[in-house]
Amino acid sequence: MSALGGGEDAPSSGLLRFTIDPPAPLAPETSPNFPDLAISADGRQIVYMGLDDTGTFPRLIVRAVDQLDAAPLRGGERGAHPFFSADGEWVGFWNVLSSQLQKVSILGGAPVTLAQPRSQIRGASWGADDLIVFGTQAGGLFRVSGGGGEPEALTTLDLGRGETAHRWPSIVEGRDAVIFVILSGQGSAAGELAALDLGTGGVTRLGLTGSSPRYVSTGHLLYADTDGSVRAVPFDPVSLEVTGSPVPLIEGVMVKESGAAQFSVSNGGRLVYEQGESGAGGGDLWEFVWADRRGNEEPLPMPARAYNFPALSPDGRRVATSVLRGSGQDLWVFDVATGAGLRLTHDDETNWIPIWAPDGQSIFFSSTRDAPRPNSFTGNDWYGNIYSVAADGSSAPQRVTTSEENQGVTGISPDGRTLVHSRVFTNVDHWEIMALPSDGGEPATPLVAGRYRRGSGTISPDGRWLAYRSDESGSFEVFVEPYPGPGAKVPASIGGGTHPGWSADSRELFYRGTDGMMMAATIAGEATPAVTDRTPLFPHQPYRSAGGFRMHDEAPDGRFLMMRRPGSAPDDRDALGLRITVVDHWFEELRGRVPN
Repeated sequence: MSALGGGEDAPSSGLLRFTIDPPAPLAPETSPNFPDLAISADGRQIVYMGLDDTGTFPRLIVRAVDQLDAAPLRGGERGAHPFFSADGEWVGFWNVLSSQLQKVSILGGAPVTLAQPRSQIRGASWGADDLIVFGTQAGGLFRVSGGGGEPEALTTLDLGRGETAHRWPSIVEGRDAVIFVILSGQGSAAGELAALDLGTGGVTRLGLTGSSPRYVSTGHLLYADTDGSVRAVPFDPVSLEVTGSPVPLIEGVMVKESGAAQFSVSNGGRLVYEQGESGAGGGDLWEFVWADRRGNEEPLPMPARAYNFPALSPDGRRVATSVLRGSGQDLWVFDVATGAGLRLTHDDETNWIPIWAPDGQSIFFSSTRDAPRPNSFTGNDWYGNIYSVAADGSSAPQRVTTSEENQGVTGISPDGRTLVHSRVFTNVDHWEIMALPSDGGEPATPLVAGRYRRGSGTISPDGRWLAYRSDESGSFEVFVEPYPGPGAKVPASIGGGTHPGWSADSRELFYRGTDGMMMAATIAGEATPAVTDRTPLFPHQPYRSAGGFRMHDEAPDGRFLMMRRPGSAPDDRDALGLRITVVDHWFEELRGRVPN
């Protein structure tokens, strides 16, 4: 790959640090697995991930370093994992809804699809020759033109050495080489740094353990450690060898469980980074609150942790939730009155998306334990099968299904005999809602079949209705139809809706509207459902949301269990928000502390 051209940061001297702290509508957010910010090669533009006005979906925000204000990047809606082209004119990103690698002009405009990978990307680097190298969730490195096309495989996993993924590539300009990370075993936050010679295809292991490496023009290799430090080591780009010992330079940088580190460096030495807790949860801390129908809050006694996918027990006294830990997620149950917790899984797997059996005695969940591992660019990020476990921890998890499909349970029938989940045929336009016997004795059968993306299926407590989201109208709406069918469906939402959930008496269907509100739709009817009213309750923000699965739940007494950032209560809304730190002329410190 050719040497990099284009502008550099304005020359001057003297280390200078300052923070960027945008107001709430444009505040930085963090995703579970991706790096969320990038700086252009000339150091003049920063792009980071935020949330849209509803607080539901990610979008890209652009901020010129010499300007006071940030602004949404038009065409960067649903965008995460931003990275710049070498000339700074384009921003590449991962579209979380279409699962496509896309680009958009830094000036805004219609996004351009570059590739349709069959697995989530993990790291991307855009060279001066207009070629993009990207890593994958559970495969090798790939390369695609900046104009789009079919990805070309650059590396394959060495299964004999236990390799599970190649991630976080960084192009070494002028050398036709790429630095990347080789992951092995079950861990995912750190791996062995390696160099790929694109001319010969040879791979050199560098003898360093870390993540998110960057080669910089000072002759140093930067990389992140799981302790939240960014380290630098002298590196010879010709021989592709480390020539010194690593030195930690920055502390407290957010490093996520996937290994994504929140820092980026321009060609001239302007550094940007986000601070946060690393390791378990990667800084992704949340706290639980009760919210009534008007949005009045009451905190729960559990401390802030990296919670995911909460589900209240049928009596509302306990909450099952995933908690990020190292390279996996553990399933916990907490008493909502006392905060006392019980850990139900003890491994490095991903145990997530819990749903309670109607009797409150057991919990169904998805887990990667015992599932087949992808060994190539297969198109599946998770091989989660369905398990059940006693809610009191009196027995070990029991496997319900054996499948190579992603099975996230979203609903259960009132008698506990049927589970509801989505089956993804193609991530772009074909999801079906499936019914599965809870004992796993028979295969799943379709409840809602055919094209379009349908998910979040949930059965009403009286067993009469099935609610789900579908994008058949062009955007996601919530629909209701008779369960188990057949029968006519009706839209519960108008103007967009996601994350349906039922009231205890089955008379109301709650959903999150794309206009920024939690909504309540009144459901009536006999053979065919009828929506007789739609009532706004309270705004989404500052509460957490996610694309496919719910980050809230409804209690039997009519309250809502919500997740918010620590420090986002009305009286301390700005106390602990994410901030971007900018360091000018950082290469001066780098050269001084780590001489070549």
